Amino acid sequence: MSENFIFVGLRLSGLKTKLMILPIFVGGIIFFPRPYIPVRLNGEPFLVRRGLTIEQVLKEKQVHLRRGNLYGMDGGLLKRGGGEPPIIWLNGRRAGLRAVVKNGDSIIATNGRHRREREMERVRLISSNCRVVGRGAILSLTQEGLPGIEIERTKAYTGKLCSRRMIRSPRSTIFHRTDPPTVGKIALTFDDGPDSKYTPKVLEILRQNGIKATFFVVGERVKRYPEIIREEIMEGHEIGNHTLSHPNLPKYNCERIRAEIEGCEDTLRRLGAPKPRYFRPPKGAINGQAFEVARGKGYQVILWSVAVENRAVSSLEEMRKRVVEGIGEGGVILAHDGGLDRTMTIRALPGIIKKLKERGFKFVTLSELLKS
Repeated sequence: MSENFIFVGLRLSGLKTKLMILPIFVGGIIFFPRPYIPVRLNGEPFLVRRGLTIEQVLKEKQVHLRRGNLYGMDGGLLKRGGGEPPIIWLNGRRAGLRAVVKNGDSIIATNGRHRREREMERVRLISSNCRVVGRGAILSLTQEGLPGIEIERTKAYTGKLCSRRMIRSPRSTIFHRTDPPTVGKIALTFDDGPDSKYTPKVLEILRQNGIKATFFVVGERVKRYPEIIREEIMEGHEIGNHTLSHPNLPKYNCERIRAEIEGCEDTLRRLGAPKPRYFRPPKGAINGQAFEVARGKGYQVILWSVAVENRAVSSLEEMRKRVVEGIGEGGVILAHDGGLDRTMTIRALPGIIKKLKERGFKFVTLSELLKS
């Protein structure tokens, strides 16, 4: 009887084990993920491996997408692949190649569309020129310049010009130069200093002749020779603004022009010098923009009536004669005490001053000359 009990127990135990294994096996069938999923690619059903991206699906199904081409206005091919990129839709929404495909997804993949070269339109500003009328040191603006406006149409890809239409012609900036109506007085001015070699010699000549002059100084040179500026001020000479670094102002925008003027002004202020009243652009190069910036800073723009230095002059006698015969009442003489070799200027100055004094002229600073 005990043997029968053991046998029945074993049979029951085996049945229990099978009953325990069965749910596990069934669960494995239910929950184990299937390796392939159904999708539709351009309307056709396919089975693809689970976890693939759209890019991998296209590669597996050998679908090769291409960009569209770019064609000219005449229909000729300009650039293969220069059109729009391929378009991919996933379940009705734009998608990228890296999007992962899921069970039942619908993919629409099409080649990029062709494009036709377009015309581009742009507005061009035609810069106005600058004219200076008359002769003299005082510069006044008689006509403000206006840039011209032009509509230009070009082909977007080749850049070929299609058409050009002028909307407004440019209007010139016109300056008028005159000398002040000052009787018996002239002003002697110097540019591009201070200089350690030439400026002390100029100051000595002025001291010997008992006359005052106006020095248009460059800010960067003021930083190098501040003691010379102090000497000029102590001896009663006037200081003018000749920019910070002596650039060609018409080539620059308003911000750069303003920085040049303010840079020289700030350098002088740090030395305790008063703010200059007069501004002379380097080499006399001026346009409407530079003129307005200087005027906005409170300066009067000063040029000159006659220059001591001239490329056409080859001798001291020619230099003296040119100045003495070219100056008149209220005139302003331009000389230089820096920048280049000014040996001839130093040698010519005493004779020029002597001859002009003999003509009855009195040398004064610009402020005194322009008081009237």
